[in-house]
Amino acid sequence: MTRAMRQPINLPMGMMTNQPHQGTLKARLWPRAKPLLMASLAGLVASLALPPHGVDIAIFALLVPAMQLLRAERGIEAFRLGWMTGFGWFVYSLFWISNALVVSGGGDVLLIPFSAIGLPLFLGLFWGLGFAIAFWAGRNPPSRLVMLAVSLAVMEYTRGFIFTGFPWNAPGMILANHDITLAIAASIGLWGGTLAVLLIAFWPGLVILRAKGLAFVVAIGLLGLWGAGLWQGQAQMTDHPGSGMTVRVIQPNIPQDQKWNRQDRPDHLRALVRASRQETNRDLDLILWPETAFAGFYEHERSVIQAMAQAASSGKTPVLTGTLRVQSPDQFFNSAMMFNPEGIMTQFYDKRHLVPFGEYAPLREFIPFVDVIAGPNDFAQGDTAGPMVITRRDGSAVRLLPLICYEVIFPAAVRRDLAETEADVMVNLTNDAWFGDTIGPRQHLAMAQMRAAETGRPLVRVANTGISAIIDSRGRITHRIDYGTEGVRDAVLSGRLDTLYTRFGDWGFAVMIIMVIVMAFASQFLTPYRRRM
Repeated sequence: MTRAMRQPINLPMGMMTNQPHQGTLKARLWPRAKPLLMASLAGLVASLALPPHGVDIAIFALLVPAMQLLRAERGIEAFRLGWMTGFGWFVYSLFWISNALVVSGGGDVLLIPFSAIGLPLFLGLFWGLGFAIAFWAGRNPPSRLVMLAVSLAVMEYTRGFIFTGFPWNAPGMILANHDITLAIAASIGLWGGTLAVLLIAFWPGLVILRAKGLAFVVAIGLLGLWGAGLWQGQAQMTDHPGSGMTVRVIQPNIPQDQKWNRQDRPDHLRALVRASRQETNRDLDLILWPETAFAGFYEHERSVIQAMAQAASSGKTPVLTGTLRVQSPDQFFNSAMMFNPEGIMTQFYDKRHLVPFGEYAPLREFIPFVDVIAGPNDFAQGDTAGPMVITRRDGSAVRLLPLICYEVIFPAAVRRDLAETEADVMVNLTNDAWFGDTIGPRQHLAMAQMRAAETGRPLVRVANTGISAIIDSRGRITHRIDYGTEGVRDAVLSGRLDTLYTRFGDWGFAVMIIMVIVMAFASQFLTPYRRRM
């Protein structure tokens, strides 16, 4: 070996000897990361089909990770693909939750990553399990695609119940975009709608795979659901004790950072009374104020709230308002209270389905920093659904089902409570000012529309801000007060509808699941799939 050959070689910085290793590392990581990034982007784009955007065609973006699933070779690969798809679905559609950490002037900005990133990652786990189940259940590409719709729908249903449930932004919410699809919800509910929407999203994949028989059968089933919606949409409303009842909805539009300011409260209360006493050419049956419209505890300021209710009623009309109630020094409730025209509280309802980390802290004893998130005390849980009963001017008694804020998002619970109370009208008292002028309050409104459509009952929604509305028994908004607007609306309530969802609940969803599974397995054995080259 010559001296020249033994001399060290001085390479430029861009040609260091570890470059091949770096190239190899990139070559190894990028093929794994690329499908996950695409899945996240597809989930995000698909979420634009949800209210309030309502870009229906965006749901077909879910076909991208669905077709990637067909190439998966291991269950963990399928799980990661679904997890990232779910993360993309929730990371945009739930970004507004972070607004609650700063809207009232708080300094909890360090917690934003937990809500903005941590929550979507957690909820995405349900989608990951859905993809993994479909991977193991589907014997060939077409059946795996159909089974993906089933497993995702089942996991979304599970998400709606487990850990007290959070059925926010299930794919079935896309039905709230149109009157005709709201009529479909009246037949199969949110969860049946979720399965139907996912089948629609994946149906082009069956065409791409040339699974003609399976694609045809799925299309016939979806057309049948469309026909059921058309039939339900033509059903005639029937009268009930609340039909023709005139209600006044008042949206005070008080900023959240001023709502609990004791110096500002007298002005807030006077504004509520003035709005309640506005002249009208109708005889009012009920005046409605939003959640915690009286920012205080009833037992501590009984005389104040009674005087206010009496003044607002003009001695003629009962007032239903949200306030807080104390039962013992360490037990207090988020409540709705009914005051008669003399200002006497006659009925109350305590919220039963509390918001995790908003009104109570799960596992408080195990989470050291939970007081920063949820405060030092938990609200107590109510134990009865009601109903509240008012007597109209014509002497008829109307049964109301009160739903405070978050409670309106649970389809099975609302249906059960309506059956138990035999209520004629749903009343949703809420305060969406926490979430700012974002998509969050508009999603909350769409969920109220779904409950009205599913149950065939009119629903009155009154918000501090964000958005008050009168919704008829088909789920259509007949009157509204937009976000960030102070206003009053007087409205006459509609009749009711007898819906399939009211009769059978989620049994329709169960039957759909069974039929689709049978269809998928039958396609595997009766018409074997042959891969096209």
